[in-house]
Amino acid sequence: MEHYTAYADQYFVNMALRTCLPLPQNRETILGFYDSIQRALPYLSRLYVRETGEVAIESEKAEGRLNWVALEREMLLSGCVRPDTPEEAFQQHVHVLKLAPYHLSINHLDVSTLDLTIGFDFFYRGNQHEVVASALGAMFDGANPLHPPVPGATLAGFEPDVTFALDPDIRTLCRVSVEPRTSIYALQTGEYGEDPISVWFSLRRVGPLRPREELADVLTDLIGRADRLVESYLVPNVLGPLARVIASQ
Repeated sequence: MEHYTAYADQYFVNMALRTCLPLPQNRETILGFYDSIQRALPYLSRLYVRETGEVAIESEKAEGRLNWVALEREMLLSGCVRPDTPEEAFQQHVHVLKLAPYHLSINHLDVSTLDLTIGFDFFYRGNQHEVVASALGAMFDGANPLHPPVPGATLAGFEPDVTFALDPDIRTLCRVSVEPRTSIYALQTGEYGEDPISVWFSLRRVGPLRPREELADVLTDLIGRADRLVESYLVPNVLGPLARVIASQ
């Protein structure tokens, strides 16, 4: 597995499990679940209540790295920002899903969706929409989006987003979306911020699961598929072209 930092300035790996029924929110269940997680993943050491009300357990933030697990009303989330290796993030997410059914009473019928998302950030100060269109326009639109409708027009928005079904029963979905963050204000003033261009690569398994399917096993399958598709599809068609256009500016 190639280290994902070879493809972008930084990356993150997130997991999201959405359930059909509300998840337990009582104090005893949450503390018992997070205690079990911490015993296996000692770097998750800080309990934190976010402004939106969900309770999270987090690592200490160091050099931009952060690991976390959060429990919302109908979602279980696990994230790794700038992990040392992709395997570190994958192992955390799989372990969380091994514990979740027992502590949170989740079974195959309760699974609405399970998402694995790998995000890649590229830093560029300038019109990020033009950079994305130059790199990816022909791939997503089949035409040149830089050709303006009138002379002197400025490209002020280009956010490619495409989803594929990977199997005949439309149960496993692959989504690629690109988010440039150049605002209208930045285009007007020439004052470009430091927010990156983000590429989001997500695999989703649509529920419910089959009776004997385990959450951790389903996620492991998504991880294997995602890693192969990053190498065979995302790098040559999205990450590579985007990196080359940025380097040429």
